[in-house]
Amino acid sequence: KYGPTKAEQNSLIFRRSIYVAKNIAEGELFTKENLRIVRPGDGLQPQFLTELLGKPSKRNLPQGKPLKIEDIICWMRWIPNSFFKREKELLLH
Repeated sequence: KYGPTKAEQNSLIFRRSIYVAKNIAEGELFTKENLRIVRPGDGLQPQFLTELLGKPSKRNLPQGKPLKIEDIICWMRWIPNSFFKREKELLLH
């Protein structure tokens, strides 16, 4: 089963993730200026920041929102299926 174990659940707030640093309009490209890696770990994993840069936003995103799979256009084209399954499982719990 994918996702954090019961023991890891309490430590998720200490992990980092990708957040919206400035308001992003639908279709606007992700940049180093409008995304940040911060705590808590409620958004996408930081390892994907470089892959996100230059990709378009699927919807309007307010500043301070954790970036999620559903906020990105063409997610499946550049992320391995194994990661998508793991992230989708995390989102369902």
